[in-house]
Amino acid sequence: MELPTINAVDRVTREEINTLVNLGCCYVRILETEIFEHFQIIKREALTFFRQGEIQKQQWFAHGKFEGYIDRSFDDIHSVQQFLFRLNNPSDPFKECRNSVFKISTYCEERIILVLLKEIFSHFGIEQYFEEVVSDSDLSSSFSIAYYPAKVNTKKKSNSGMKAHKDYDLMTVILMDKPGLEVFWNEQWYDVNPQPGYGVLFLSETLEKMLGGRINSSIHRVRIPDEERISIGVFKGPNTNIPIQDYIHDQILFDSHEQCLEHYRQLFRGE
Repeated sequence: MELPTINAVDRVTREEINTLVNLGCCYVRILETEIFEHFQIIKREALTFFRQGEIQKQQWFAHGKFEGYIDRSFDDIHSVQQFLFRLNNPSDPFKECRNSVFKISTYCEERIILVLLKEIFSHFGIEQYFEEVVSDSDLSSSFSIAYYPAKVNTKKKSNSGMKAHKDYDLMTVILMDKPGLEVFWNEQWYDVNPQPGYGVLFLSETLEKMLGGRINSSIHRVRIPDEERISIGVFKGPNTNIPIQDYIHDQILFDSHEQCLEHYRQLFRGE
């Protein structure tokens, strides 16, 4: 399978939207080349942070909160470590690259995600709900820096740095410069390798629910790499002040954003 490509987000065709909602992911062209320079700035800061010993990193543990350091490598499946914070609001120790975080967040959110979400809502004839869904979503939207250390633990039960999952939010843009990302389609796993000048876009599970299952949110995973790997994700979530609703069938699915998020957490943990 060759992943489809959207080269002009502001001039996306109906055929491209049909392909995207059917597959659930695509390459998306990033017109501002400086975005990749900012990616490299953040990557250097991230490698400095993640290469520290655990004692140094523990002071930034999330401890159940949304923001902070998360180490998923203690179980038998994952090897990934992450640092999460709100869009445009980097926590220490990433304040030194605040400008780069802001540039990437703003570009991915405003120039890619919101443009395509509006097209998708219009595609299904529910454009009147678009502003309601995407407004006031700062509390659910996030910026992720993910670190995958090189393959050193052969006792893992799987070869997954990040296990197979769907993203929780509405839409995600991933920036990466090394292979390892895979997408599941037609009962097979396919490599999604980095392409110069492009990011990878995923439709997420909450959007699938809101559109009554009319789209596919992509199942994806990341292999444990042969050499350490950094990726950046911009996750656009729904408005936290409204119920999670199936707008196609006019049905409330979750009374609150927190209920929906907890449902997703249980699925991710396999409960």
